[in-house]
Amino acid sequence: MATATTTAVMGPQSLLTYWTMVTNGIEVSNIRPASRTEPEIAMLRLSTEAYKELKSDPLLFLHKYNIFERPLNGIRSFSEKPERRLGASEKSVWYLNASHNLYCDVDLFAFESPAVE
Repeated sequence: MATATTTAVMGPQSLLTYWTMVTNGIEVSNIRPASRTEPEIAMLRLSTEAYKELKSDPLLFLHKYNIFERPLNGIRSFSEKPERRLGASEKSVWYLNASHNLYCDVDLFAFESPAVE
C-alpha cells in the first residue's frame, strides 16, 4: 500500500478527498474494502512522465509503488481517454481508476486532464 505524505483536498460538492504522495508525480487515493470479499479501488493522479512509466508496464508500476495490499496476477483491461483538446502537452495530468478484484486481476481506465497551475 502506498504510504507517504497525505493531504486532504476539498473537492466538488464539499467531498473530502485524500491524496497520498507516493513520489514526485504520483499520488494515490485508496478506497479500503470493508472485507476481504470486496475489491480494492484506487484513484491515481499522475504526471505525464509517470503515466508513460505506467503505460510501459502497468503491472510492474502497480507493484513498484505498492498501490494495492493484495497480490496482483495481471492486468485484465486497460483503456485510456486522451484529451484531444489539450494537444500533446507535457503539463497534462492523468487520472487513473484502478480496481483490483478478488481474483487478483486489475482493470484500469485512464483519462487526461489539463494541469492546474
